[in-house]
Amino acid sequence: MKTQSELNAIWEEFYPMVYGYFFRRVTSKAEVEDLASVAMSQFVMNIANPETSKRIVNQKAYLWKIAHNQLVDFIRRKTRNPITVGYNDDITGIDQQTEDMRSSHYLAWQIDMQKCFQNSLKDVDYNIINDAIIEEIPAQELAIKYNYSYDNIRQKISRNLKKLKVSCLDLWKLQNNSN
Repeated sequence: MKTQSELNAIWEEFYPMVYGYFFRRVTSKAEVEDLASVAMSQFVMNIANPETSKRIVNQKAYLWKIAHNQLVDFIRRKTRNPITVGYNDDITGIDQQTEDMRSSHYLAWQIDMQKCFQNSLKDVDYNIINDAIIEEIPAQELAIKYNYSYDNIRQKISRNLKKLKVSCLDLWKLQNNSN
C-alpha cells in the first residue's frame, strides 16, 4: 500500500507530462486541466489499490494508456455533439468548433499512422514494435515472448523502426507541420 506522500510524489512527477500531452492536442485550457486531472486521478487510484497495482508492470506505459484512452473518449464525445453557431449566438461557439475539428484531425492522423504501421510491417514485426515502443516491454522479455534471441529482437526493432520512418514519413511530417 502506497502512503499519501508517495502518491503525492507520483502526482508531482507525472502530472506535468500528462498536462503537456493534453495541452498539445486540445485547445481549451480548462478541458486540458480537466483531462489531465481525471487521467492522473485514475492512475493514482489504481496505483494506490494493492490489487490493481500488482498488475501494473510499467507505470509510465500504463499512465500513457490511460491518457490516450481519455483523449480518445474526449474526441468521441466532442464529435457526437457538434456545435452550430447561428447569427445571434455567442462567438465562443466558433472556438469550440475549432477545437473539435483539431481533435478529430488528430484522431484521424493517429488512425492513418496505425494503418501505415500495419501495412508496412508483418504481423509479428508489428506486434514486436508495438510491445517495444507503446507497451515499453524490454527487449529481453520480448525475446522470450517471441522466441527469438536478445540480439535478434534488438535487430528486428531497429530495422523495423527504420522501415517505419521511411514508409510513414509523409504522415509524420503532415502532423508535425500542422502543429
